[in-house]
Amino acid sequence: MSFGNDDPPAAPQYVAPPPPEEIMDVIDEITGVQSITVIGPDGKKRRKIERLPRTPQEQEMFAVGEDLMKRSINNIKDLYQYNPDSVIDFEPLLRTFSSLNDERVNALGQIANIGNIQADIQSFREMQTALDDDMFMRQNRAMEENLGRKGLSDSYAGQEARAFAERNQNLTRKQSEFNANLYGEELAAKRLGRNAQAFALDETGRAGRLQAAQAEYGLRKDQQADIENKRQTAIGENMNLLKVGSGITGQDLNKAMMSQAPQIANQTFQMQNADNLRRYEAGVTAQNAAYDRQRYAYDNRPPSFLDVAGNVGGSVGMSMLLGAPNTLAGRLGTKVLS
Repeated sequence: MSFGNDDPPAAPQYVAPPPPEEIMDVIDEITGVQSITVIGPDGKKRRKIERLPRTPQEQEMFAVGEDLMKRSINNIKDLYQYNPDSVIDFEPLLRTFSSLNDERVNALGQIANIGNIQADIQSFREMQTALDDDMFMRQNRAMEENLGRKGLSDSYAGQEARAFAERNQNLTRKQSEFNANLYGEELAAKRLGRNAQAFALDETGRAGRLQAAQAEYGLRKDQQADIENKRQTAIGENMNLLKVGSGITGQDLNKAMMSQAPQIANQTFQMQNADNLRRYEAGVTAQNAAYDRQRYAYDNRPPSFLDVAGNVGGSVGMSMLLGAPNTLAGRLGTKVLS
């Protein structure tokens, strides 16, 4: 029978959960990368992943790669720049054509009486010039509209397009001049058809001059092709150097990207905090188990003296109140109530 303190056991008092562990710094000397905690300008901590200083050998090799890239890019830019000298000039050949045709017409006028053929040629020339000018106007208008739609009116491409159009127009005018002279030649041939032998002798000389002009033009074409081949070869060599330089610098970057420092820092951080949480949960579980044992013992303890006395007194009182008048309990109850 218990006579001590009968209060139930107090509920367990839990300690606060452990604060998170500080994520540790990891220095990867193999790949030259470190993952560290720094204090930012705002005073807050932040994680920083940075490359460690290169070794003298690594820095020397990296500088070689950068220099190769810089030099090859500059060379390629120079090689791709527009060079007016790379365009074959048709002007000498066309001048020869025009000059020979002029001589041919003059020879026809001197050898034979062909009338005022120059006037006929001039009429043809003026008609052809009017047609050419109308065509050039329409072509220029279409070109400017196209450049305007593409936003290239004031660009280098626009200047090149205009220069190209101007060259073509000059060639067309020269061709028209050639056609005018040719028209005069055909007209003279139709009118005269005489003194062919003398004219043929002169024509032989003109043919020789024309062949010489064509040979010169062919030589210039060959020279231009040789220059272009050399340019393309130089471009290819510099592209290879660019790849070598990119490979050297890219290897340096790839090595740094292979670092496991950030992952190791995060994994260690998670493992440390998970371990602390498990220990905390184990402590809480132990406290709960101890409290359950105390509560069970309290709920199953034997009745105390006061509990027994209270139960007995209650039973007697009920008998006095509810007992029959002819019984002792009933008579006592009636006496107490009276």
